[in-house]
Amino acid sequence: MDFKDQILQSGDRVAKLKDQIATEEATKNAFIMPFIQTLGYDVFNPLEVVPEFIDNRKTICRIYLNTNKKYIGVFDAAKKETRNELQSLDDIYVFSEGLKGTVDTYLGL
Repeated sequence: MDFKDQILQSGDRVAKLKDQIATEEATKNAFIMPFIQTLGYDVFNPLEVVPEFIDNRKTICRIYLNTNKKYIGVFDAAKKETRNELQSLDDIYVFSEGLKGTVDTYLGL
């Protein structure tokens, strides 16, 4: 299964389970951690995925799925968020260069 199919499968999982998820912890376990794993990270390695209680993170984007309209919030190096409406999950790919640029800035590349 290629990356795009894995992302689409994540979206299908959210659509199927969203009405059964009632807490932040359940959301993290059912949606967030599997999504981060799809991106290739080991969610159980604190050197790769920093637990939320440690605040040395640099936000790259936020994905808003809990409203009628779906958004991706892309952050620049100054931590200013620009929200962009998503018509479909495929729209996320449109922002890949901007996300890579933000990561490069954070890494000093």
